[in-house]
Amino acid sequence: MKNKLSLAAIALATLMTACSSKNETITSRVELPGTIDEEAFAANVESISVMNLEMDDYWILSEYSYTELTDNYLYMLDQRHLQLTCFDLNTGKILSSRTIKGNGPGEVISVSSTFCIGDTLCVYDYNGVNKYDHNCQFVGKIQEFKKLGTNSFYLIRQKCGNLVHIIFDNNLCDTAGAALILTDKSFNVLSRHFATPHFNIGIWGGPQPCYASDDTICFLLSNDNHIYTLRGSVEECIELVVPNPSTPKIAGEIFSKGEHSRMNDYDGFWGLAGSGRFIVLRYRIDKEPYIAMLDKRTNNVVSLSAPSRTTAIINYIFWSADIIKTDGRFIYATFPNLDLGQIFEAVDKKLDARLKKTQAEYRAYLERNVEYLKGLDDDERDAANVLLKIKLKD
Repeated sequence: MKNKLSLAAIALATLMTACSSKNETITSRVELPGTIDEEAFAANVESISVMNLEMDDYWILSEYSYTELTDNYLYMLDQRHLQLTCFDLNTGKILSSRTIKGNGPGEVISVSSTFCIGDTLCVYDYNGVNKYDHNCQFVGKIQEFKKLGTNSFYLIRQKCGNLVHIIFDNNLCDTAGAALILTDKSFNVLSRHFATPHFNIGIWGGPQPCYASDDTICFLLSNDNHIYTLRGSVEECIELVVPNPSTPKIAGEIFSKGEHSRMNDYDGFWGLAGSGRFIVLRYRIDKEPYIAMLDKRTNNVVSLSAPSRTTAIINYIFWSADIIKTDGRFIYATFPNLDLGQIFEAVDKKLDARLKKTQAEYRAYLERNVEYLKGLDDDERDAANVLLKIKLKD
């Protein structure tokens, strides 16, 4: 029956209820690639929307931008030039733009992660956290940052205001063996979670292989083959089972010898996103790329491998999109203008209701920016990015 929980979901709910007042790890195992099913994968995609933003060189031609959204604004920070741009979220109009790269007051040399407090953008550059308003003006630093006494590799913020520090290397940081440190807004430590091994090899996959959705935090660690979730105060862990997994120890030895190409011999290289009831994973098995949706209610996995551009259109768009941001509700991704135009041109009669809406939004986006596009070279026009907002089913 439609409203009945599956036995797996009931078991999971019972287990979580029993552990909800404790700080302990719930462990399960998921075998990848799971079920390869293009039809089932496509059915889980509720919508793919084109965000009708005013075009600007510093985001449409950027290889990668840090992206943050508030109730009123969308911030994009170009990784290469550190050009910060703020859009009105309702109209898509650019409100302000400026470079923040440098050694002066209110400037940064490199960026680890970004998050927002209200309508203020916070940029974490290892030495501290700078704050910027919607005019892209520097409005101060978060001085309390020094209280933590460690360099956390990723810094994200929960809806309640607490800050989440994902530690990439316990060998360099005094974190009492924790992979995650939870602090209040003044950087006072509230709790430490997930005693896991780390090696100084960074984290693979996406700009931030972690996200906060309400009070839930989900993250990956490089070559560790686990999904870690902190749900309230309850630690959960899912082992991702593949035939030939890399491990932190294996990766550490390979990287220390400078033999990076040897990593291709192992399965893994995870990328992480989340929307609705699904966790989205990118990975490789036997050198073949996959993308999967893991149902958080049942732990069932449905996967794709190289979907067709003409017969599995919505899957191909999802597969090819470059995910840059996820908040548990939506997945934000860039997609090349040339590819999206050719898809909608070639398969117009094969579009379902979801993609007809996407096509109409894409045309409106081009019409809005027609004068700007005329000023681009052909190569630039083809390479220009389109920002997509993807919603998976709840």
